[in-house]
Amino acid sequence: MMTAMATNDGEIPLGPMDIVVTNIDGSSATLVSSFYYQAEAPTLSGVSPRRGSFKAATRVTLTGTHLRANATVLVGGQACLEVEVLTSETVRAYVPPPPEGTPTGADWVTDVQLLNYDMTSATLQDAFTYLAATATADEDYLTGGLSGGSIALFVVGALMLAGGLVAILILALVVLRRPRSHNNDRAAPSQQGGLTPAALAVEAGSPTKEDGLEMVQINPPDP
Repeated sequence: MMTAMATNDGEIPLGPMDIVVTNIDGSSATLVSSFYYQAEAPTLSGVSPRRGSFKAATRVTLTGTHLRANATVLVGGQACLEVEVLTSETVRAYVPPPPEGTPTGADWVTDVQLLNYDMTSATLQDAFTYLAATATADEDYLTGGLSGGSIALFVVGALMLAGGLVAILILALVVLRRPRSHNNDRAAPSQQGGLTPAALAVEAGSPTKEDGLEMVQINPPDP
């Protein structure tokens, strides 16, 4: 039996290390990855959102401490996708749908676990819920993303609103551009020398009609 003490002055990377024992005669033996330099263990304080869908991946944000690059996030025992360590206190990842064969008739509450590359880990029990297949569109929205049906309804509603506004604008333009009728738009009887059209016609000697009556000039007899 041999006892030894290992120290790390900060220049040795964290993680698994080999142990090599060398005798004075030069012979040696190695235990591969048999010792770990560990940093402080991570902690998890929250997951947002806390609910997801059985049908699609849900993006979540984990908060805690001592979260390190190349960390692995597990939800319900499944590895999350596209894990991104933003800071030592924030990690973002996509929770995949549960494995095929998982009953979808009721909500499934499960744990969230974060595993650093040095094998230290933290777990939040009952921190994430897969919503049952009967969840409504509003509940799906709370999972951090809109379902396809919700997006379609939103688009249709927006188009209907825009169409209504355009119709109101066109109607307003038509009303404003419509010519107004006035009683004085009728042309006044033309006058020449104070004579009405009938008198002018008589004076000119040409037949004319007014109000359905034919009028002819009558010349006085010669003296």
